[in-house]
Amino acid sequence: MYAAFDPVIPRRHVRLIPPEEGDARLTREPLEIVGGQVAVPERPGLGIELDIAQVEAAHTLYREVGGTARDDAAATRYLVPGWTYDPKRPSFERG
Repeated sequence: MYAAFDPVIPRRHVRLIPPEEGDARLTREPLEIVGGQVAVPERPGLGIELDIAQVEAAHTLYREVGGTARDDAAATRYLVPGWTYDPKRPSFERG
């Protein structure tokens, strides 16, 4: 979003997902997509206001589901069965 505030930075083509958040909305007013671009809010700061009740509900659900452990290697193991992280090798090297 930084590029939206700085006219010197060239525009990038980014595919944006329509605001079909439903219950997953965490802000009071979702960012608007106008002409395929995010309309930069004119409010102070980032221009967003968190909906604290929604954030608390999302946190409660997160705690109930037990999603406290991450496995960032799962996607790589999908592509390269048996892959494990080795800090001495490039992460995206196959073979």
